[in-house]
Amino acid sequence: FFFSSRRRHTRFLPVSWARRCVQETDAEYMGCGTASSPFDCYLAIRGLRTLKVRMRQQCENAFIMASFLKIHPKIVEVFFPGFEDNKYHDLANKQMRAYGTVISFKVLGGTEEAKQFVKELKFFTCGLSIGGVESLIQIPRLMTHKSLPPAKLDADDITENLIRMSLGIEDIEDLLEDVDQALSKM
Repeated sequence: FFFSSRRRHTRFLPVSWARRCVQETDAEYMGCGTASSPFDCYLAIRGLRTLKVRMRQQCENAFIMASFLKIHPKIVEVFFPGFEDNKYHDLANKQMRAYGTVISFKVLGGTEEAKQFVKELKFFTCGLSIGGVESLIQIPRLMTHKSLPPAKLDADDITENLIRMSLGIEDIEDLLEDVDQALSKM
């Protein structure tokens, strides 16, 4: 028998049942990755210590970049909840202190212009994951949403010229110059 004590309840269970539970749980942990290593836990705790200052910088960078893009002649539209004309602005004001680190925008042209713009960037890494300290960029129609049918993409306004940018903690002047030089080569 296997002794199990939870809170004030004590019970004795057959060993075979306990083994089966451990095996099933181990299989879930292995498949889901729910058991972090001590080093991963250390890194998570270390990262949490600077989260506030990193997020403050990233949100500030995103607001400045969105403002720059909004007035650029080669940008058709900017989607950023920090702008009063954004349909999610009121909701963002209720839920956030800042407006986040992700900007979506449409460049003038289509797929080729979007690809050219991303290719010319020096400080941005083309990637799917967001939330790190580095600035990332992607073309959703060619990357994250590639498997969706064209009709669904069009219905959701995920156009060929839509670009998603996640701002990091780099110096904003470097990022602005990089985006400006890439836009000039389109």
